[in-house]
Amino acid sequence: MAGRRSARGPRIGMPWRWLPNALTVLRLALVVPIACLLWQHSDRLALACFMVAAFSDYADGALARRWGIESRFGAVTDPIADKLTTLAAAGVLTWQGSLPLAYLGAVALRDLVIVGGATAWRLRFGSVEMAPSWISKLNTGLNFLLLLWTMGVRADLLPGDAGWNALSVAAIVTTLASGVDYVWVWGRKAVRRSRPEPDAG
Repeated sequence: MAGRRSARGPRIGMPWRWLPNALTVLRLALVVPIACLLWQHSDRLALACFMVAAFSDYADGALARRWGIESRFGAVTDPIADKLTTLAAAGVLTWQGSLPLAYLGAVALRDLVIVGGATAWRLRFGSVEMAPSWISKLNTGLNFLLLLWTMGVRADLLPGDAGWNALSVAAIVTTLASGVDYVWVWGRKAVRRSRPEPDAG
């Protein structure tokens, strides 16, 4: 799921400004039902809810860009909803043996690094605004494709063949790569910010 939210496009009147944030709240509300449905092996219902969550993520970002809506709530809550949805689904699927443990480990490690790094930055330098890199966007897409495909396999709608194996490897590799990219980019920024300013004289 992609990050957001830039204030681009024509501004829209107040009556509809709530819609992108409402879609984010909907995605948050679906986290527990998705996990519970997977746990109970109600795979088709879980897949349907996950697809609604994925569509709501696309829709709220597209509407925010099109209508020129910039929201602090959306900027904070949108990535949280993404991570909770991914971790909840991946956690249950891994526990039940439908996903490799290496995938969940890579996702959890990457997210811990990002949360820890963002917390350290805020404590040291103040507010932080992170724009997703191309590798992060690619990884987000691969993660959701892998989760959707895995649920489709469990629901007897898709084959668990070599394509699924290749996708799972690609998701693990890009997850780790996005974590390394985050450490590299923000580590360099922290070093630059920590350097003492040269004397004006």
